[in-house]
Amino acid sequence: MSESHPPAPVALVTGARGGIGRAVDTTTPEGAAAAVAACRAQLGEPPALLAHCVGSTLIAPLHRSTPAQVREVLRVNLDSGLFTLQAWIEALRAAGRPGAAVLVSSVVARIGVANHEAIAAAKGGLEALVRSAAATYAGAGLRVNAVAPGMTDTPMTRAAGARVPRGWRAGPG
Repeated sequence: MSESHPPAPVALVTGARGGIGRAVDTTTPEGAAAAVAACRAQLGEPPALLAHCVGSTLIAPLHRSTPAQVREVLRVNLDSGLFTLQAWIEALRAAGRPGAAVLVSSVVARIGVANHEAIAAAKGGLEALVRSAAATYAGAGLRVNAVAPGMTDTPMTRAAGARVPRGWRAGPG
């Protein structure tokens, strides 16, 4: 007797600049909507799962951060989360389907870390977005959560390895 399993839900994972996935700009409403629409077009349904892992950092004291640097950190970390979550919610509400989203924040949004003012502001805003969206859309079957890891072993953090305090790294092995 053959066992039949329901198909796995479609997932959209953003933040693939490190060499996995396709390049999609989710820092604009149009780019985020295009990412969700591409899932629907290629896989036949909107993504029931969202893992928004987009991120960048600026390790510099605020008095040495230019307005352009700060705006870029906000654009990549906060704008992309807001617009991607918005597009995902709109797609699932239109389809009348439940779903679960996880957005990646940072430990610096919760604790004071020297020279992290811009990223702390961006990720703090992301966490506020998550709490509000979770309250707004729970009744529609849409779960929205955030995770806030410390330093993660990526090419970006390896390049800054000399500045990463011992014991802050997370990653394989």
